[in-house]
Amino acid sequence: MIALAAACTDGAGSSPDTSAQGAEAAREAELAAALPQESVAETPVMRVAEGVVPPTNRWYSGLVFGQEPQSVYPFPLAARVDAAGIAVGLPNVTASANAIIGPFAADVLVGPAAGGSFDPVVVAADPVSVTVAVEGGDGDDALRVTLAEGLPVVALTAGSADASLVLDPEGSAWEAAGEGRWTTTTASGAAYGLAAPADSLDGGTLELPAGSSAQLVAVPEDASFEALADALGEPVAGVDVSSEVEEDRVTTVLDYGTPTLLVAPPLGDEASVDGCGEVLGMYATIFGEAALCAASTLELSVPRTATPAGLDLSGVDDATRAGIVGLLEADAGTADEPIPADTYFGAKALHRLGQSAALARELGRDDLAERFAEPLVAGLDEWLDPEGCAERRERCFVYDPELHGVVGLPSSFGSEEFNDHHFHWGYLIAAAALAVEGDPALADRYDPMVDTLIADIAGADGEAFPETRVFDPYWGHSWASGFSPFADGNNQESTSEAANAWYAISRWGGLTGDAGQQARGDWLLAAEAASARALWTAPDPASLADGYAHPVVSLTWGGKRDWATWFSDDPAAILAIQLIPMSPVAPGALPDDPEVIRASLAGIPTDGAFGDYLLMYAALAGDVPDDPVATARDLPDEAIDDGDSRAYLAAFLAAAAAG
Repeated sequence: MIALAAACTDGAGSSPDTSAQGAEAAREAELAAALPQESVAETPVMRVAEGVVPPTNRWYSGLVFGQEPQSVYPFPLAARVDAAGIAVGLPNVTASANAIIGPFAADVLVGPAAGGSFDPVVVAADPVSVTVAVEGGDGDDALRVTLAEGLPVVALTAGSADASLVLDPEGSAWEAAGEGRWTTTTASGAAYGLAAPADSLDGGTLELPAGSSAQLVAVPEDASFEALADALGEPVAGVDVSSEVEEDRVTTVLDYGTPTLLVAPPLGDEASVDGCGEVLGMYATIFGEAALCAASTLELSVPRTATPAGLDLSGVDDATRAGIVGLLEADAGTADEPIPADTYFGAKALHRLGQSAALARELGRDDLAERFAEPLVAGLDEWLDPEGCAERRERCFVYDPELHGVVGLPSSFGSEEFNDHHFHWGYLIAAAALAVEGDPALADRYDPMVDTLIADIAGADGEAFPETRVFDPYWGHSWASGFSPFADGNNQESTSEAANAWYAISRWGGLTGDAGQQARGDWLLAAEAASARALWTAPDPASLADGYAHPVVSLTWGGKRDWATWFSDDPAAILAIQLIPMSPVAPGALPDDPEVIRASLAGIPTDGAFGDYLLMYAALAGDVPDDPVATARDLPDEAIDDGDSRAYLAAFLAAAAAG
């Protein structure tokens, strides 16, 4: 369970309010019930027990959905759970100019007794860990395995029946290492230790008495299994998450519930980690070296990210302000053009209108703001009508009762399979917030549907939605694929669109007086922004494997880091997907080191696709054109994204120059 109520905005911590969480989950159920009920996508094979909310957008979604389970990456391990057994490995890291890879390869296979097979089904799931019943059904008799991020341990627990297993370390032998302890080194040189009941391992056969457990540990090269085994308590059964928002820092607390061995995510110098003691060893990973420690809790703290209401134009001179107004007047001539009907491009268009209206208000032109507000409100009135899909098949939402989530019609980019919901909904929530800034009376009209969208991507622990569907509290970033049908695990491309969603939630909560919602947005935003800087936009060069040729990463997977996008091999697109939409939160969310920014932009032209975002990014390094208005006015049409405008580009550049 995620104790989101522990967050606060005044710097004073509080205890989790479980009654408030229950009330929130109950309201989310009411919101879901208010939508038309429909499964838009064909429901895939789902290996979940009754009562488990389908866990889309998790690091482990690949083992849940689809005909065959995929490999998953419970850092620092890689694993596969299928009919043949529970295969575990430490990825071997290699690199090319455009990718750092650590694919799954089995070091140890924990299989059924001779002639048997496993039938995996997820019986417990949270954002950090997953428990799979592999034998004996999904009831009390079941043999269960728990995998968790940050846990270099695979926990096996017998149910009410004895379990017989075969442990095959690539054909190597197990050697006794004390009572109830065994070690092995595989043919590839990987070392593992096993802690289990005394005399339970005979050769390669493990006999687990009913109710007992065994723990398989991946042992780093420089570590002693004796010391690691001494640190193990009861097996981890799940991970509780809480958060705290203070004035300058935001903290995520991961409680594994028992003394164990943990690996904190390598998130660079900005992140601080409490809870770990002495370093017991180091793992080589695709994210660089990762330290092993004995602990039961990890506290991950990152800088809080500012959530300004808009661009700060207070220092911009009158001539430039007048020039921006001129660009707004030109933009207003196209404000009534048709808005795309899908959830991505349509939401981006509404967000653009909202930004233009806000910019006009900031410049004292309420009359001009109204020209953007009219089509904005008309569009939002369609999209944010909970009953819209009862009357039409576009610009509306349904609730999928099989997959437990919201789907917009028509879907795009696989959103019916729960891909990219935080990107799509983020633009729509942000557009609603911008509309309410101009007309607070709209808040009551839009609140039910906006709250439903927030519940879909960042909800409480309930039955209508999975808790914080897309967000991974261990890494501090989101996962974009709903079903994750990939051998490399789940992935995320646009961290900036993810940050935009959390920024929008914070702004919406602030505008509607929902302090808990605002704090949730602040927590998610700070974590996502810090993770993005550490893993995507400003990674420590030491964390990038030798041979990788770029200063940034654009597509992060569980088992791979790519210089690539899903849609283009153009370097401008590869960088810009980490910048879009350059909303007012961007200066606080993106890197602030001018040399990092310049290195990322080196050699990429700004007069082609995504040139607007590249110019705005350069401005954060102090590289601002002498005349922001002329630069924005004269940029080729292909350099202005459909979610941006010339007026907003000029205002962003001018604000950066004045700041």
